[in-house]
Amino acid sequence: MIEVDASLRTRLSSSVEELERVTTKIASFDVDAVILAISERVRALADRKVRHVSAGLDLPSRRTELQILHNAVATCLAALGRSSEPHPAKLLLPAATIGAVRTMVEQRSGIVTRARCARGGRGCC
Repeated sequence: MIEVDASLRTRLSSSVEELERVTTKIASFDVDAVILAISERVRALADRKVRHVSAGLDLPSRRTELQILHNAVATCLAALGRSSEPHPAKLLLPAATIGAVRTMVEQRSGIVTRARCARGGRGCC
């Protein structure tokens, strides 16, 4: 027990000495306020650089996706006979109109199904 106690005292003493040495070393550092203020800006710039590089790597796939969307719009415009439409967004229907058309299509579908069933055709419930 005495040996353990002596060992612990020695370790404590060396830890205290090490703590004093490190504390003295930290206290001896001169803090440059200008550098400290600029360091945050430098870190922020480094973060922005990483985002910029990442975005640059992402651009080719984004361009491909954009080309696919342009092709889809061109195909739709051709199907509408409006290939030379300068502003395709003007051809979009308002949501209320789309809802009314969707309701009419659903009603027509129900009427067609009932007529087919009345004639004894296939697809009856």
